[in-house]
Amino acid sequence: MRKIKGYDVTDFDGTGMLEIQRIDELGIFKDDEEAVEQAIKDGIKLIPVDELPSNFDRKYLGWIDTEENRKAIENYCLQYR
Repeated sequence: MRKIKGYDVTDFDGTGMLEIQRIDELGIFKDDEEAVEQAIKDGIKLIPVDELPSNFDRKYLGWIDTEENRKAIENYCLQYR
């Protein structure tokens, strides 16, 4: 049986950038920040805010730390900013 975590890894607006978001319908966390804290406890590696590109307009803790996701964020910054 799969444990319900109350958060999920989601694709931000179809950009390919993956982040943690709470699952609102479950009501386990009051906000995304609380869900991110639990994801960290669960061992999900996130990009430190100070390592996000300086021109990234969504600088907060919650972005999944993989090579592919870092590249997607770089591409987003080049394309949209």
